[in-house]
Amino acid sequence: IAGALYVYFFRTIVPTQFDFSRTIMYIAMILVGGLGRIWGSILGAAFIQLLDEGLRIITTSYLTPTFPGIAAFLEPFKLVLFGGIVILIILVEPNGLVALLRRVKQYLKLWPFRY
Repeated sequence: IAGALYVYFFRTIVPTQFDFSRTIMYIAMILVGGLGRIWGSILGAAFIQLLDEGLRIITTSYLTPTFPGIAAFLEPFKLVLFGGIVILIILVEPNGLVALLRRVKQYLKLWPFRY
C-alpha cells in the first residue's frame, strides 16, 4: 500500500530514489516503533522524522550561524548523533515505542492508587 501511495504521489518511480540512507531510515522507523505492531510503525515513523527535522533545524538554524567555520563538520555530526539516539532508544526499549506507550498508559490508568 505504501509503495502504491508513493507512486501515486510522485507520479514516477525509479531505483535511484531509494538509496542506502533511505533504507536505513525505514528500518530504523520500524525498529524504534516496535516490530510487529501497526502503531509501532506509525510512532516510529513520526519519531524518526521529528528527530531528523529537529537535528536539521538545530544544525542549520542555531549552530551554523553561531559557528560558521564548522559547517562542514556539522552534517556528519548530525548523522552520528542521529544514529546514536536511535541505537540508544533500541537499547533502552527493545520492544519499541509502543511498549513504552503501553507502560505509560498502564501507569496513568492506575496513577492515583497504585496498590
